[in-house]
Amino acid sequence: MSGRKSPLSRSRNLSHNASRWSIVRYRDPRRRCGLTLAFDVVKPRYEKLYWDAGCELMLVKTVGLRIGYNGREYRPGSGLTLGCGAAVKNISVDYAWTSYGDLGSIHRFALYFTMH
Repeated sequence: MSGRKSPLSRSRNLSHNASRWSIVRYRDPRRRCGLTLAFDVVKPRYEKLYWDAGCELMLVKTVGLRIGYNGREYRPGSGLTLGCGAAVKNISVDYAWTSYGDLGSIHRFALYFTMH
């Protein structure tokens, strides 16, 4: 199974206040069932450098499970994120859970429609 690995490269400016560099990004080239890994370094203009990491496992072609970590120092909570998503034809649904310290948990739901 060969995948694409990228060396340290500046991937994008998030805004005029932050930059993100992708250290390693891997995706199954067949894009059927597989694994996507990501490790990014982020440097906001007036904050310390931090890192993000994540993994998505496609169980079948249309259903995926996700886990991630946000290493931002000023973010309350553990930094752990969990999620899942499913897609059927032109509709996809995503769910994400994030621990947010004393504020409890955040649950995010998204519904997407694609028009062809």
